[in-house]
Amino acid sequence: MKTPTSEKKAHYELVKKYFNKDAAEYEQYYNGKDIDEIQHKLRRRNDWKTYTSVLDDLLMDENQIDSVIDVGCGIGNFLLELVCKKKFTTIVGVDFLKETMRIAHEKKQYFGTVDFIQGNLLNIPFKNRSFDVTVCVNVLHHVHKEDFPRALDELTRITKNYLMVEIRNRDNLLGFYYENISLRRKYKNLPQYTMSIPELHRMLERQGFTIERIKGKLPAPWMCRRLVCVYKRFEER
Repeated sequence: MKTPTSEKKAHYELVKKYFNKDAAEYEQYYNGKDIDEIQHKLRRRNDWKTYTSVLDDLLMDENQIDSVIDVGCGIGNFLLELVCKKKFTTIVGVDFLKETMRIAHEKKQYFGTVDFIQGNLLNIPFKNRSFDVTVCVNVLHHVHKEDFPRALDELTRITKNYLMVEIRNRDNLLGFYYENISLRRKYKNLPQYTMSIPELHRMLERQGFTIERIKGKLPAPWMCRRLVCVYKRFEER
């Protein structure tokens, strides 16, 4: 049975409200600060080292990478990392909120030649295989559960070689604590979508992608609530 449209609309309204507030707080932080100070703060955030280390591993192993898109980029926090790598000739940030895109455009001095485009994860405004690397971090757990397959379809569609995604691991060691205590404190009534690694693998294998690396803050994936996974396209479709 499909979820009523009103319930799904309410889901995304909560997501919009949360991230508009988050963007407003970061806009105040960005004001009057230089790029080094901003990056220092970002790199102290929870799980940031996981993101950057996975990206570094990917760039070290693969030389034929020129273009990258950050889907759900917000005001561009992770895009700062992509810019500072000086590896990509084309960098695009996409987000569905007008407010985050406004802030990103106004802070353009931090992002060099990044192109910011307002767009929806469920209908990304680019042709098939437009980017060597597609990045989607701190996003997918906010997608409505019925829309998750479509979100993956869109991410894989625009990806030529590598897809880097972050998920909330349903099978993590402290799953009950996170679901019933930690997340409720942090996100209040904001919905969170979790999934298992085997489930994600199966969905992406059907799209012609195979797992290259998987990483969290702790040594084993089953210990981690957040996991960053890199998939590589393995067949023509």
